[in-house]
Amino acid sequence: MNLSRRLRGNHLAHRGFTLIELLVSMGILSIIFLITASLLDTSRETWTRTRSRVEQYREPRVAFEALTRRLADAKLHTYFDYHYDTEGLPERYVKESELHFISGDASELVLDAADEPTVPTHGVFFQAPFGETANGDLNGMEGLLNAWGYYVEFGSDEPWAPIFTLGNRTSRYRFRLFEFRQPTEELKIYATDTPEDQLWFKNHIRPENVNVIAENVIALVIQPMDSREETTPLAPEYKFDSRAFEPGKAIEVQPETLHELPSLLKVTMVVVDEGTAGRLQGDSDSIPKELDISSIAPFSNSRSFDKEIEALEKRLIKDRIDHRIFRTIIPIRNAKFTGGRKN
Repeated sequence: MNLSRRLRGNHLAHRGFTLIELLVSMGILSIIFLITASLLDTSRETWTRTRSRVEQYREPRVAFEALTRRLADAKLHTYFDYHYDTEGLPERYVKESELHFISGDASELVLDAADEPTVPTHGVFFQAPFGETANGDLNGMEGLLNAWGYYVEFGSDEPWAPIFTLGNRTSRYRFRLFEFRQPTEELKIYATDTPEDQLWFKNHIRPENVNVIAENVIALVIQPMDSREETTPLAPEYKFDSRAFEPGKAIEVQPETLHELPSLLKVTMVVVDEGTAGRLQGDSDSIPKELDISSIAPFSNSRSFDKEIEALEKRLIKDRIDHRIFRTIIPIRNAKFTGGRKN
């Protein structure tokens, strides 16, 4: 009797898994493996997508950082000189500067009246000591003065394509952010000092003096501000001209911004991804209607900036256009103007 119980006890102690138990266990393990594989696949796709987005916006991000860094170094070298009366006698001191800072509607700054409107939003042109020279023997002289500028233009890439590719390729029409560079040897700012003159840069915007620093930039907004931007904007129409004066008015009642730099610049740049730009552009040489922002966000009144940038972003999201908006406020280090305007 005792022997029979011991044998039965030993049999129960060494009993293995049943087929049903094995099937249930395998089913649970399979579910765990499927969930783990799905999570790993989702993580991989997310990482790849995130990396792709970072890579595709790397160029405009670098361009935006370069643009803001250059703008912060703008100079005017303002000084005081005599103002002479009608008899040629000095009567008071006034501010003077041969240098020029100007920003506003890019189509007015860059294009002639007869040109097609392919230059949207804003442009900015100025001088700064960047040491850019055409003569390699002058390299290393960082204090040399240059004329510089930025604007966005829509057009073909043919002027910047390698010569050996011409005739064997299809032109790519895109929005591009351009950087205007005028070497020290070609500096034209001292050629004339008439207040309305803009020829020091306008006559020299050509392929050898401009570089494409980013593609698919559909908007560049430059808003000059002072350090006490209150109810009255410094540039209500985004226009700022350090040479601007009011004809017919005495020199003592001229704008306080005459021969001064704005103390702050609010810079905004809107970029779309290359995949979307290529899909919308196709083989056309015209601006795609989805990327024509002139009606929804003309950026002609600085008081409407927040509403226009919000409307633009909503439109891009509605049209499923992948985009990125870069924005910052930069102080101009050499600015002396701090406000004090009367409302």
